[in-house]
Amino acid sequence: MSEKLPKDRPIEGSIVGEANPIPSEESAAKILNEKRHNSEDEPRTEDTASPTGGEAAPSSGSGLPKAQLSPAQVGVVQLIDYVCVLVNLAAKPVWSIASYGNLAFYEEELRNQIGIWHDRADVDGPVYLKVDRLRRIDPPEPPPAAKDWLTIGRDPFKEPVVQSLRTVVIAAAEVANLLSEGIVAPADIAPTLKPKPGHDLRDVVLRLGKFPEIEKEIQNYISQSWAQWAEAERPRRQTIDIYDQLFSLQQALKLEGSDKPLEVVWGMGVARWKMPPNELDHPLVEQLVELEIDDAGAILIRPRALDPIVALKPFEAMENPSTDLVARFAREHFAKLAPEHDLSPFEKDTYTPVLRYACAQLDRAGRYFPDHAQIDDRKIPPAAQNLLVTDTWAIYARPRSENFFTADLERLRQAVEETSAIPGPAAALVTEPSDEPTYVPGNLGISGFIGGYSTSTRVESGAHDQILLQQEQIINSRFFFPKPFNEEQKKSWSASKVPMSRESSSRDRRALGKLTRSQISSATISQLAAVSSLHRRARARSLSCVNTSQKEYGT
Repeated sequence: MSEKLPKDRPIEGSIVGEANPIPSEESAAKILNEKRHNSEDEPRTEDTASPTGGEAAPSSGSGLPKAQLSPAQVGVVQLIDYVCVLVNLAAKPVWSIASYGNLAFYEEELRNQIGIWHDRADVDGPVYLKVDRLRRIDPPEPPPAAKDWLTIGRDPFKEPVVQSLRTVVIAAAEVANLLSEGIVAPADIAPTLKPKPGHDLRDVVLRLGKFPEIEKEIQNYISQSWAQWAEAERPRRQTIDIYDQLFSLQQALKLEGSDKPLEVVWGMGVARWKMPPNELDHPLVEQLVELEIDDAGAILIRPRALDPIVALKPFEAMENPSTDLVARFAREHFAKLAPEHDLSPFEKDTYTPVLRYACAQLDRAGRYFPDHAQIDDRKIPPAAQNLLVTDTWAIYARPRSENFFTADLERLRQAVEETSAIPGPAAALVTEPSDEPTYVPGNLGISGFIGGYSTSTRVESGAHDQILLQQEQIINSRFFFPKPFNEEQKKSWSASKVPMSRESSSRDRRALGKLTRSQISSATISQLAAVSSLHRRARARSLSCVNTSQKEYGT
């Protein structure tokens, strides 16, 4: 095998079909709590019987222990998990490949076919499947005497049609010879419906039984020449039909719009299970692939630079408790594969451990079919009451998944767990608001100009004079106009000062600012109403002065 393609988007997800309505936050939180509960209750030291016999399967706690996460890291990880649960709840489980309603080929349909090559490689990397562009070969020509008695098509699956009767137009003299030889009967002779001037023509019905030599030539042609051609052409036509379907799919992918995009999947480990009212017929491991056409017109199917998908959505819909175990085992298994030994449907050790583990965990009575079948038996067995997992593969097209960003969320989750410090914006999402006062006396801003102090602000009584002085300086140097203004208006306002309004407003603010937090908490409702009224009147007087000044300048 040549060098493998790089990976840039690890994907761990479920089968995606038609989307359900967006789930509620309550349902998502419930599922997330259940997942955490199951994960916490999962034994770390208990050995799980390996489906391969004897060896212990890796548990969820395998591997090096992770560093202790900070509260901010834990909060961000939980937030990412919550979003992933919402995405998974929005996807409808797909039980059967046929339910996609698109092209689908099982392994047995693509094996031992003329012009179909498996497990190839070129300069661009591995090629799972190559389908040559074959051309149709026409059937051989029949003997000249038998040609008029046969209707031969180009379909090798349909034998030539032998005509036992045929009507011909011949001259009257030749008709007389046929009558004398007993080849035709008088009842089979009639005046021609297409007379020609100067010619004496008759319509004659000829019967094949009257021509034994021709009948023998027809039989020899069909049983020998045509049969040999059909036997060689039938597999070619099957390959041509497969090529035509893949070519149509490739053109659809190339010219697809954004309304109904498709993707092509190579699924490994087709599983069968009768679970009324559903019946499972879907691979457990999926690898997204792409279709190419080379210079010779052959179609190439090669893997995309994406990690495998573990298709466990039907089992999640069944509320199978081992779904998370299988997903975790598969993720760890594929992560351990060497770059030069990447996933391949033709290298069974790259994916069969996942199939065996899934069969043992998802159904304790499940069967791994290769252990009970011949090595060359690639047929899909019928579904039964227990899970049946095969090592066969299938190629199918389906609507493109709309939640691929879950792969990005997974990478983000890993980055959060590995980082030493969470950036400020991310940490702010999961940090509880502080109870400490955030008021800065030197940064009054607009609220300090027109709104005074909040009754909830903690201010020491000894700092009142200093704060009021700062406020007076701001009043003399800063302005707030509710409408557009210019420099002339600003100068006019500075010159006028509006002493009465400012002094009144200042007195009101003093009255409000001298109330400490304890005094306010013990004040009566009537006192609070009076303070609020003073504040509103002071603000109204200030705005009235500003509006009057602006009207004088026509703004």
